[in-house]
Amino acid sequence: MPEANCRKSTGRATLLLMLLCAVAGCDGPFLMLPGGHLVGPEASLSEKAFPDAGVVELETRPDDPYSVHIGFTLVDGMLLVDPAEERRWYQNLRADPKVRVRFEGDPVVYAARVLPVTDPALIDRFEADRHVLQLVPR
Repeated sequence: MPEANCRKSTGRATLLLMLLCAVAGCDGPFLMLPGGHLVGPEASLSEKAFPDAGVVELETRPDDPYSVHIGFTLVDGMLLVDPAEERRWYQNLRADPKVRVRFEGDPVVYAARVLPVTDPALIDRFEADRHVLQLVPR
């Protein structure tokens, strides 16, 4: 019986999170849930000074926006992300490298695109099963 109660609680918690997101008018991802179109004033990524690492909201699939929270790293001035093969957002990037990003605490949305990193020395800094991508202005 306790297992059934746990399932009910989990379902209720998920429903509550979805309801909170809808009520709050989320325009991007909410906690671990993906979102859609990122809303905010737009600028070129070349205008942004980056911290060494952090979290960014990344919007893929311009025709049907899909956004997620992802970690990024700044290495030698390059803004890098490292998705795993099975991530939906990585599959979206393979189809269309155009993205939009919004950094924590910054309301501005920056247009960018992703490029695969090919430098073996740089790739070796990341886990072997990851794809290292650079975010560049578009």
